[in-house]
Amino acid sequence: MNSNTYDSKGFTLVEMVITIFLFSLLIVIVSDVFSRAQQAQRRTVALQRLQDDMRFFINKISSSIRSGSVTYAWYVQPQHEAVASDGNTLLALTTFDGKKVLVRRGADTNIPAPTLCNDADQGAPCMLLMSEDDGATWHRASSQDIHIDRLMFFIAPQKDPFPLEEQSDGSLDYGANAQPKVTVSVRASSRVSGLRGKAPSMTLQTTVSTREYKR
Repeated sequence: MNSNTYDSKGFTLVEMVITIFLFSLLIVIVSDVFSRAQQAQRRTVALQRLQDDMRFFINKISSSIRSGSVTYAWYVQPQHEAVASDGNTLLALTTFDGKKVLVRRGADTNIPAPTLCNDADQGAPCMLLMSEDDGATWHRASSQDIHIDRLMFFIAPQKDPFPLEEQSDGSLDYGANAQPKVTVSVRASSRVSGLRGKAPSMTLQTTVSTREYKR
């Protein structure tokens, strides 16, 4: 037996470097897969929360429209916006028991912004609901996890159809033969923290007719 034979067990420096590199690469891949899975879960939760919040608002405003009437008198006041064919940023309603309801997006600048919707800590416009005091007190109608990108109301007909008007032949008739209806269009996005990339967003639109009948 050759006495110069040496023990060949162990790793060379090159083998150690390759092993460390492969191990580090494996950690990076596993971490990336875990991060992507976590992001996907957060995005799914955020989208579900967004859908729930938007459905709740749409159902709430639809109920207010059905149980009340469009306050056309609000839109003819000089200090307020008129009913427009391209939509309005504020919806004015009157309930059957005489209460006033105004709905608007907090970031719309053509209406004096209430302090409740400044959102200085979050930087996001919110949706507000006001009743009974003509804009003096506003209440949040959407959660802070939701960013309201757009809120428009399309009112038809643009003129109150119920008052009697004198016709060309001298007779009295209603201004329009149409039941008031409102199309609500809202686009919102999620504001859940920890999400990377573009936030989940959705657009909902519904048309609701009032149940009042004065003819």
